Amino acid sequence: MPYLLRHWLARAAACALLAVPLHAFAEDGVTADTILIGQSAVLSGPQSANVINNNKATLAYFERVNAEGGIFGRKIKLVALDDELKGDKALANYKKLIEEDKVFALFAGVGTPTTAGAIDYLSQKEVPLIGPYAVADSVRARSGKQVYYLRAGYYDESEKIIEHLTTIGLSRVGLVALNNPGGKEVLANVEKQLAARNLKPHAVGMLEVNNSNLPAVSKALAASRPQAIVVFAGGGASGDFIKSVLGDGFDGQLFCFSICSAAVITKNIGERARGIGFSQIVQFPWDPASPVVREYQQLAKTANLTVDYAGMGGYLSGRFLVEALRRAGKTPTREKFRVALESGPFEMGGVTYTFKPGARFASTYVELVMLTRDGRFVK
Repeated sequence: MPYLLRHWLARAAACALLAVPLHAFAEDGVTADTILIGQSAVLSGPQSANVINNNKATLAYFERVNAEGGIFGRKIKLVALDDELKGDKALANYKKLIEEDKVFALFAGVGTPTTAGAIDYLSQKEVPLIGPYAVADSVRARSGKQVYYLRAGYYDESEKIIEHLTTIGLSRVGLVALNNPGGKEVLANVEKQLAARNLKPHAVGMLEVNNSNLPAVSKALAASRPQAIVVFAGGGASGDFIKSVLGDGFDGQLFCFSICSAAVITKNIGERARGIGFSQIVQFPWDPASPVVREYQQLAKTANLTVDYAGMGGYLSGRFLVEALRRAGKTPTREKFRVALESGPFEMGGVTYTFKPGARFASTYVELVMLTRDGRFVK
């Protein structure tokens, strides 16, 4: 073959190689200009209020990152599907996100049944799920190497609540919990924690996820006259229950898990919200001394979002994901991403998340706060 012809063919082959789009060499979900992230979460119904606020803050942060050039020139795109807190629907969503939408990673799943039903599938596909929350401790413990939790578990929350209530001398402690695997596990936790203090639950109500038995549960708990009721019900369901039980004559202490919605509670009962306690598993969103809080508040102001715990959690989760993607480098693969997740402390303006090799829990942080009559939180 003549030299000039060989030279021309070699140059043509090199040009053809350069013309191949970047995504031909990358994992699913990574193209020359996009990193595709998937989410399955409860985005409708009475359990969705906090999740929606969480997502708004996350998306606002992604928009800011994208406007500043993205991750090495790639913009983050989130594909979010509603699973209605149903395990079978969540599994179908994850299959669609992975097999049809071809997402790079999964983010901020919500709930015990939805996470439990997907663990084996995610392990089989080797797709990481970052920052799921409102997941029972037993499911967290068997989630395998593909799931990374950023927030404290239910056991941590209920221990903090029960410790507080018994320390101030309350012994007749009731519980209302969702009638699902997460709620049943919370009941078992509370029973264990009260037993360690030589007590038993004074009364228990198991609330259907769709609130269908709310009137009966409310009447029974109020009639039992506990000194305190611990509330484990997500989003708007917590506000519906509290409005109902107060209407049925309950006049004791109410203490809510972090999944409850303070906004809905305050909307439902107004000034009667004063003194309702909460456990929270992200930092106080109104702390002026905290750099990360100031950054979140500035983002919320720019995006016209309400400052609250759900938004704080969404901001922290989104910021962690962005930093992990950056650490994965200019040509990210899922393996590089997993290495990045375990690459050492992620320090974010006073909040630090660390996944040690083999560990899947980055934080056990829990604090107790109370509502004021106008719906603000105070420590």
